[in-house]
Amino acid sequence: MKICNKFILSSACFAGLIAVVLTGSSLWKNQVTKNINRKLDKSGQAIEVALQLEIDLKNEIDALKDDVLLNNKMSNVEEYQNQFNANLLRLESLIIDAKKIDEIRRRHGFLVRLSEEVRQGKKTSSDADLAVFQQDFRAINSFAKDIELFLDDLTDSAHEQIILVQKEMDEAHNTYQQVTYAIIIGILLIFISQFFLIMLPLINS
Repeated sequence: MKICNKFILSSACFAGLIAVVLTGSSLWKNQVTKNINRKLDKSGQAIEVALQLEIDLKNEIDALKDDVLLNNKMSNVEEYQNQFNANLLRLESLIIDAKKIDEIRRRHGFLVRLSEEVRQGKKTSSDADLAVFQQDFRAINSFAKDIELFLDDLTDSAHEQIILVQKEMDEAHNTYQQVTYAIIIGILLIFISQFFLIMLPLINS
């Protein structure tokens, strides 16, 4: 009878230990999944914002051309510039590559200053200076192209990050499965051991 009680007590203790281990591994899996989903969300947002920055940049250049070449006084150059800067700040909060962000901000600052010079020059110059404006616009397009290249690099990095995070998710899933299998095997081995060490002697007696 004492042996039977011993078997029941050890089984209860082991069942409690199993419950703790399974709960812990489940909590670990949920936390890892949550962190991975957060990383995927940030990378997806970074790609979306980088693409929006390219659109903002194109709109800014087009508005500048309308302002200078077509004398469109209703152009929204400043609005697009402010929108670009706001989205750049948002992108900065989503990625860790501060160097590329600083390069984009620096080149965009050059572009903004050159744009102001071109617009001011248009107010005081004659149409005979069209060649000068064309040269300035080549410089503006050059800055814009550099910015686009940096944005493309950031977009590629975000895509690579998504691939790495997906691999991390697969590895976490495999680890969780292995832990679960190990626990199941451990349960079987311990119950078999308990049977042979505790119950079998009781049966034979």
